[in-house]
Order: sequence, then C-alpha cells, then structure tokens
Amino acid sequence: MAFFVHASFLPLTGDEEDVMYALMIIRKRCGRWSNLLCCLYYFCMLCFAYGTVLVVIYCAYIIFHLKFQFYLVNEHLDALSEDYTVDGEIQSDEEYQECVYNRIVVCVRQHVNIKLVAHLFSHITKVPLVVMTIVCSSVFVASAFFIISEISPDSNFRMCFASLTCATLLASLCTWGEMLAEESTKLHYICITSPWTHWNKRNRQALLLLMIGCAQPLKITFYSLLDLNYSFILF
Repeated sequence: MAFFVHASFLPLTGDEEDVMYALMIIRKRCGRWSNLLCCLYYFCMLCFAYGTVLVVIYCAYIIFHLKFQFYLVNEHLDALSEDYTVDGEIQSDEEYQECVYNRIVVCVRQHVNIKLVAHLFSHITKVPLVVMTIVCSSVFVASAFFIISEISPDSNFRMCFASLTCATLLASLCTWGEMLAEESTKLHYICITSPWTHWNKRNRQALLLLMIGCAQPLKITFYSLLDLNYSFILF
C-alpha cells in the first residue's frame, strides 16, 4: 500500500507541481536539467515506497511468526492441564512428573528464544519504524491541511488516498503489536491455571521460572519509550 501512496504523487493528471513544491522549484530554477531532475525525484520516491513496503512486510512476518511461536508454547503447556488425569484418576507417578518437567523446560527454552528474537527485532527496526511513523503521520496531517485549505481541489483525491493509506499502515502495525501482546499474555494465564498442585517441587520451581519470564506481555518498543500497540495510536 505504501507503494500506491507514493505512486499517487506521480504525474498522472498534470497537477503534480501543485502538490509537490520540489517539482515547482526544479521547473523554475534548473532550466534544461529540470526533466532529468524530475525523473530522479520520481525515482527516489519509488525507492522510498519500495523500502516502506519491505519494512511493513518484514514487520508482519516477524510479528506473526512470534505470535505463532507463542501459540505453540501455549498449546504445549496447556496440554498438561488435560494429561494429569487418566480415566478420572490423577497421575502423580515419577514418569508423569518427568514428562511435566521436560515439557516445562521446552517451554522455558522456547520462551527465552522468542524474547531474544523480539529484542533483536526491536533493535533492528526501531529506526525504520520511527522514520516511517514520522513520515506517515506528517503525510496524514499535511494531507488533511491540504484538503481543508483547498490548495488544489483537483489534487484532493491524491491527498485522500495518501491519508487513508498512511492511517492504514499505522493502524496495521499497532494491531499486529497488540495481537502479539495478547498472545503472550495467554501464557501467563495458562501457567496459573495449570494443575501445579499435583506436581513435585522441581516442577513447581520450573513453572515459577516460566511465570517470572512471562509475567509481562511481550511488546515491540521504540527505544523503550513507546510500545507498538493501540496506545501508540492514541499517542
């Protein structure tokens, strides 16, 4: 969608100089070089659009992958609540306790890996996401001002399309971040509702270690100042 935002500024109707003041300056100041510089300007905008698309796709892939990993951990741990009884009788033998311990260890290791990937993801994408957020917010505000002020009524369709796409991009990123946080919250709830009263001391200690690690929902943050969720939209 970001591609269409920037592509919507291309010279489709001949009013591009009313929308982009850079083109107006190039046409007036650069003489015979104006056509070349305008083509270079359009090319740079398409490159920026391509980069925006890559960032969005990368974010979607990583966030949904982490969400799926949380789903697998939740299902793996939730199975303990179903397996502690056989034919209505509670299991408490050594074989069952060992099975519980192995499952919890797998969940702890996978949860640690998920948090490491999320931390690396936040570190890599914090600058691109901040830049994209600033650009999208600026385009949204500028487009609204452009339409309200009736600077160029013939170009309002461009501004409406740009505003809608920028708002959709930001809302999508925040929604994905919120979905990840909600899925990570389920893990702590499953730990609380597990049949830990029927486990031995070693298993309860392992469960406690997992509960400490998942006490806070997993969030994608910008420099530990803002979280990528619905609260970011309100900000």
